[in-house]
Amino acid sequence: MKNIVECIFNGEINENEREYIRTERDKEESEAYERLEETLTEEQKKMLDDLYIKFGGVIAQQEERHYSRGFKTGVWLGLELAAFEPNFRKNK
Repeated sequence: MKNIVECIFNGEINENEREYIRTERDKEESEAYERLEETLTEEQKKMLDDLYIKFGGVIAQQEERHYSRGFKTGVWLGLELAAFEPNFRKNK
């Protein structure tokens, strides 16, 4: 088994390169967006694109915070597991 820390350090694990698997919900949302866009004027399309880009930035910030929190939680869990002594008894 590979060492996870070495893989992260060496760039073998990169979340940005992972393949995104589209769900049925993703497809439905994309189709709804396209249907809406077809009904808009050019000015309205520009406004929708601006909104979509700004909203995407908010989502990216949230994803970064969640990823960071998950990573830190994983590190804390690893530290706790490394210090765990299964044969330790309080009252020997």
